[in-house]
Amino acid sequence: MGDGLIFSSWRSARSAFLVYLASAVTFIGLAIAPPLAQTTSAEPPPPSFRLAWLAEPGAESHVAGEISKTWQGRMIPAVVPGTLYVLRVDENGAIVKRRALACDPSPVYGVAIRSSGIAVAVAQGGVELWRFTSANDLTRSWSRDLGERITSIQWDGGERVLAATWDGRLHALNRSGGERLWSADLGGRADAPPLPLDATVFVATKAKVLHALVARSGAERWRVPLPAPVIHPLAVGGSPDVVFLATWDGQLLAIDASTGRTRWARNLSGRAAGAPFVLSDAVAVVTADGSVTCYDLDGESRWQTRNVAEGPADLKLVHSDLGTRLLVVSGTIAALDPLRGTRLTEYPAGAIEALKNRFLEAMIEGEKRYSETEKQLLIEERAFALSGRLHGKATLDGEALVFGTDEGWIYVFEGSSLKPLWRYRSSRASVGPQRLLDDRLLVCAGHEVFAFDSRTGRSLWRRNVGAVVERLGGSARPSVIAGGRLSAIESETGTIEWRTKEKYDVVAEAIDPEPEPSSPSWITGDDAGVLRALVSSGNPVGKALALDEPLLDIVPVEPGAWLVVTRSGRLARVVWNVIPTMRLAQEWEMTIEEKPSEVALAGESLLVRGENHALGIDLALRRETWRVAVAPNDRVRLASDRRSVLVCGERDVQALSIENGRSMISRSTSGTALAADWKEGWLVWLDPYGHAYRSSASDPQVLAAFDLGAPVERAEALAGGFVITSRIGEVGFIEVAADERPSSSADSLTGGMRP
Repeated sequence: MGDGLIFSSWRSARSAFLVYLASAVTFIGLAIAPPLAQTTSAEPPPPSFRLAWLAEPGAESHVAGEISKTWQGRMIPAVVPGTLYVLRVDENGAIVKRRALACDPSPVYGVAIRSSGIAVAVAQGGVELWRFTSANDLTRSWSRDLGERITSIQWDGGERVLAATWDGRLHALNRSGGERLWSADLGGRADAPPLPLDATVFVATKAKVLHALVARSGAERWRVPLPAPVIHPLAVGGSPDVVFLATWDGQLLAIDASTGRTRWARNLSGRAAGAPFVLSDAVAVVTADGSVTCYDLDGESRWQTRNVAEGPADLKLVHSDLGTRLLVVSGTIAALDPLRGTRLTEYPAGAIEALKNRFLEAMIEGEKRYSETEKQLLIEERAFALSGRLHGKATLDGEALVFGTDEGWIYVFEGSSLKPLWRYRSSRASVGPQRLLDDRLLVCAGHEVFAFDSRTGRSLWRRNVGAVVERLGGSARPSVIAGGRLSAIESETGTIEWRTKEKYDVVAEAIDPEPEPSSPSWITGDDAGVLRALVSSGNPVGKALALDEPLLDIVPVEPGAWLVVTRSGRLARVVWNVIPTMRLAQEWEMTIEEKPSEVALAGESLLVRGENHALGIDLALRRETWRVAVAPNDRVRLASDRRSVLVCGERDVQALSIENGRSMISRSTSGTALAADWKEGWLVWLDPYGHAYRSSASDPQVLAAFDLGAPVERAEALAGGFVITSRIGEVGFIEVAADERPSSSADSLTGGMRP
């Protein structure tokens, strides 16, 4: 198959309080579960986990032409910065996402795609090997932490996965289990991936050295100095074998593979824009000035074609009924005659010209006269410009050309004709505030708000609010603060009903289900600490209240009453008065002893995350009732029962009573607990790797119960499970339910549909 392959995501509805972290993730509680003291001698059944759905806000798939039925069911791997996608062609000819795996965005050559699987460099120095299954899916074979970030990765499908690291070493890992076979000191970083050839591994570094290593042991066969660093992949060809490499200063070198002797060197017309490409009896290279130059294997110039490429480029050879063509993939695509270098066709210029001829012929033949609007739409659909610079290498399987760009686009072309088939736009925006509204989940990503069916993950609508979303609140009519301006959104359709001219920092809805026309639907606070009441139309009503300092949050507590928390630790109860005049008024005030970073309401208790402690405040008595020390990075959340407090640390997770702060259950963890919940006598939690764990109050054993198969960036507990955000910005829901099977099966893995 060569170097490529094509295979077959709240403040709760009334009195619950939404807290925003610096990362803007929310926490929600909807259900009330019995506290630990009410558990009986019969232990409740263990909870099971199931991935209900996983969606990617902002992703778009476009069919760019007529699709043959032979494409149905085919799987298409492609890489954009930070994500490896495996796309699938469905029965309608559309591209749908089958898998999306987080990978390190730094190395240009951090993924190696082969017919049997994919080797991936993941963030923070990890390497993973994934295998294609008979069910047209990927499964992770192993994951290995090398302790250093990866600079490049290579796997030819054989016994060794090769990974170069920032500390200037090359590691060989066993394909079967990921064990380290050997590690060699290169003395410099290898941004260009290693080249395995029979019993030797060739690797060029930015320290201007080419190494030849013994493939079995990593011992050095020879090393030779280079005139400049090498950052693009190497190539091999000829007989006996010659290693071709293009240097940073614009030279093409031919190195004898057995001895390291330089056979010849040629000055190029500019710095190399991609890897050398070996034809049957020649070698071609693209330079930064857009030229493609071809030499025979003895270094004699054959041809040069100028103004062919834009930016980083990759060369591919395609064979079809139209003959053999050399494809130049960059910001444009060109097909050249490999013998003479003449242009055969190019994209998008050739596609635009073909469409114009089609319009003219249809008019002459009397078939159809295209309107200017129809012409423009067809050109945008079938002759669109490529967005972004080529990322890494293109892949080619038969006539199918696949590549990704640094702007997150994936393109699929018919290689022989350069006819566009599909384009897929990945979501690269960071997922921000989220909120659950009965049967739908609202998710903010960048300037947009998305609504998904909370049961199936089906996309319902998306709305651009004009700026990055900072706050998301409300119930039947969500409220959004974006760019400081407050908007009200109709939850069924996503229609923006109104937007304020004034700017606000915080907003809270009123609990009143049907307030009087003159009663406020929201109260807001600006950066000067001034509180204002807004009616349902978004207009201010009554007299404002000035607290004269920045606000942290506003919590609705009962009809016509709110708790206002300032960033310095003032806690005030504010009410809406109608007599003698309509105005916001302060009833009482107290001071929180530690500066708060977030708060949450649970009945008559207020949970406060302070600088060094988690605090419980009795609102009826207006005093602190308990405090528990927490580490700076600990996550403190209310459980979905709203009677428990979960503290997720780097090495442990525990549930505390909201009444007195006493620990009800504590468990050690192998790493950071990302989110946790208390479910009917069971403590459940997720880690950043997508693993779920459970442990009962009566049994100290910790059981792994689920593996999502992808890293998780954020997670929050709901009554029915966890809302998760993956490393690449996907939003999903992991259901947690009582397992009705006998407890003896508690150590089994309960899966679910895969992303």
